Amino acid sequence: MTHQEASAYSSGAGAAEREGSLSLSWRAWERYEARCREFEGRWQRGESPHAEDWLSGVDEECREALLEDLLVIEIEYRRRRGERVDQACFQVRFPGRDSWIASLLAASRTCETVLVPGERVGRYRVENLVARGAFGSVYRAYDEQLDRSVALKVAHGRPGDTVVSEQLRYESQILASLCHPHLVPVYDVGELENGSPYFVMEFLAGCSLEERLRHGNVAWRQAVEWVVQAAEAIDYVHRRGLIHRDLKPANIVLDANQQVRVTDFGLAFVRTTVRARAQGLAGTPCYMAPEQLRDPPRAEPASDIWALGAILYELLTGCRPYAQEELESLAQEGSLPPLPSPSSLHHGVPSSVDAVCQRCLQREPSQRYPSAGHLARALRRSLDRQSRMTRRFYLAAASAASAVGLVAWSLRRRVTPSLECDVRILAWNPQKGPRWVDQPGVLPLTQDDTVRVQVAANRPCYFYVVWVDGSGHPLPLYPRPEGSWSWKPTTPQRHIGLPDAEGEGWRMEVIRPSMETVLTLACRQPLNRHGVHRVRQVLGRWLPQPAVTTPSLFVFRNGILRVSSQPKMRRPGLPHAIPLRHPLFANQRLIRDHLVPICDQIMALTFSCGPTAGRGVSSLSSSK
Repeated sequence: MTHQEASAYSSGAGAAEREGSLSLSWRAWERYEARCREFEGRWQRGESPHAEDWLSGVDEECREALLEDLLVIEIEYRRRRGERVDQACFQVRFPGRDSWIASLLAASRTCETVLVPGERVGRYRVENLVARGAFGSVYRAYDEQLDRSVALKVAHGRPGDTVVSEQLRYESQILASLCHPHLVPVYDVGELENGSPYFVMEFLAGCSLEERLRHGNVAWRQAVEWVVQAAEAIDYVHRRGLIHRDLKPANIVLDANQQVRVTDFGLAFVRTTVRARAQGLAGTPCYMAPEQLRDPPRAEPASDIWALGAILYELLTGCRPYAQEELESLAQEGSLPPLPSPSSLHHGVPSSVDAVCQRCLQREPSQRYPSAGHLARALRRSLDRQSRMTRRFYLAAASAASAVGLVAWSLRRRVTPSLECDVRILAWNPQKGPRWVDQPGVLPLTQDDTVRVQVAANRPCYFYVVWVDGSGHPLPLYPRPEGSWSWKPTTPQRHIGLPDAEGEGWRMEVIRPSMETVLTLACRQPLNRHGVHRVRQVLGRWLPQPAVTTPSLFVFRNGILRVSSQPKMRRPGLPHAIPLRHPLFANQRLIRDHLVPICDQIMALTFSCGPTAGRGVSSLSSSK
């Protein structure tokens, strides 16, 4: 159970009611969530902290709510360990609050463990858990009657929890009333034996746009095509009187044919009931329009258009257009820093797409597109205009080539494609098994983890790989045996795995929380002695990288931030705009200033490492 889920099962009327009762700023909510994440991380690492010890420094108005969330997390992890959890366990710690403890114990019993692989729900056989959201868990199941895979969404909460159950029933009713090629159809609805509702949808084998963004920027044509499909679906939804209200990359999924499907209508409502239903903030802040953040909040079709513009901007640039603090300032004061155009951050994006993003992200709803359909048509025109220009270019080139004939052929120069490389780290331990470090729940790497580095390039090249631990100590991994600085030219490679033997890895040696870096240099020609000496000089000036507040992953290309798990730092191409003054950015400036001139491409993965229970910069063990 994550801390977001814990807040939905606290005592009282539930998270929705409490969220409306707490008038906290976004900064206060960030501190609140950070405390919950850190508390849950301690339990995940095998520690046993008490919830009441984590209330110091917390605002008085949210202390009780935080205590409830922390206790629900503690109860859940104690149950997972097989400990006895009943009212007597907490009476000594909280004397005189028996009814409150009883309600928390009952509220923490979620349906997360109700469905297990092999269990049958009607004619559906459960296969595995796919995802968990605010109101329900999604399982992959097999429809034995129609011989197909389906997605089974089951409500969170204990039996009789009308808030969560009604929300899931409401979502199923909305989806069942819609029929569009870019929406997910509902096949069936029902209830479990304990009364929890569920509904059955088409199973989508692809990933969400959020997962796709973790692998780097998207080609601008593909990004525009995906947003066009999403806008057409939202236009269909709007014309039927509905507003989605929670559009974000995580709620837009790609099917097996790489076509967009808009999902998660748990926060949607009918436009005629907006004022009756819109109580408190609802949605994901970085994708919420300014009118949704005002007091009182207001949602309308233009709010979904803002979210589509924010998604398009992130697909094109790899970063969100505005952070939470900036949107809060925009909603309250009307001031906002200028937004760099996508074409300035991603070469090749046409100016017409810049104009679409700019119009979608206007502060006033009346200044945006009048409908999602207008947005889709504007993007289609951008694609068509660029296609016509491309066709004219190729026709002109073909005519010139025909006129010149054999002379042009003899003078033709072959253009070498740019060198692109990708670095991935596989981590596994006896409990979690093998997982990539960019997957949820993997970071921070700990003493129990074994890691393997995998590097690939689009064409043969010379790789140089160095692991730099949190204290700034470099450990060369390739091309020579690990630990050696006697770098010699090697044969060009397209793929390498480190360690050399397939299936082997290095055991982490963790001393204290830190940020570690895997640095990969890719060159068309091998480095000479002077180049190796410069690499050693740069790494000799490497600053220690202490841990950040939450487990994070940063991906740098040629010293420029491309991907970050912390939204405030997602500013590709604009390192001066990054608010966090952390040594890892100073180290990347060293790379950009001194190593980029001698290498064709440099990839750096920086990620969190932390100790296990009972342990206090980490490194790699030489044993395999």
